[in-house]
Amino acid sequence: MAHFRIASCPYYAHEAWKSITCEGYFGKDTLTQIRFKTGDLKERHARVYCRNNWQKCPLAIALEQKYKVDKKWPSDQEEK
Repeated sequence: MAHFRIASCPYYAHEAWKSITCEGYFGKDTLTQIRFKTGDLKERHARVYCRNNWQKCPLAIALEQKYKVDKKWPSDQEEK
């Protein structure tokens, strides 16, 4: 089983045997890792969301909503 695959999701970063790493919810300099109990569960999630229907992924939905509300990440804004 290959550990790194191409995904259609714009928030996807990389994956390993039992985890998928995506863009972080807390800014452009963070990552979110989703860990699964088995490699098969990770593969099923990747096949359903990362590679095909990323718009239905719960994390992608949260990130899309955050971008719509914030327009920019707080870490992207200059401190005053």
